[in-house]
Amino acid sequence: MASLLPKNTPVRRIFDTLTQPRPQLKKRFPLDVDAETLSSLIEAASRFDLKTEELASHWLAEKAAEYQLQVQLEKTWESLTPKEQSVVGRFCAGYEEPDIAPAEDIQQATVRRHLSKAMAKFEVKKRAHLRHLLRNWDFSNYDR
Repeated sequence: MASLLPKNTPVRRIFDTLTQPRPQLKKRFPLDVDAETLSSLIEAASRFDLKTEELASHWLAEKAAEYQLQVQLEKTWESLTPKEQSVVGRFCAGYEEPDIAPAEDIQQATVRRHLSKAMAKFEVKKRAHLRHLLRNWDFSNYDR
């Protein structure tokens, strides 16, 4: 996945934090979890040959980084113009320039320009990277 992300971008920096070893915190942060969650955590820690606390800390850090990434993506999405959002939405829903242009009542060159501007705002250089970043978003309202 790291090879898909361009270097020196906010998205890449967040991804890199997920793959770096976590320093041990000096202060404990106890969590209350239900019995089923605790049982799953103990089982997973055993499978990975880790202490339960280490695995819980790693999973929590991973989810926090995922949350930070989503917040950053949402802020970037909000910075797009309505037309850029619409074009990107259709693109991420699986449509290509020849399909998007008539649906948006614009020329294909204008579709390319909107995609290029959006890619610059998301700090990606390839369209595949843009689709990958937004792969978990629901773009079904951009279907025909």
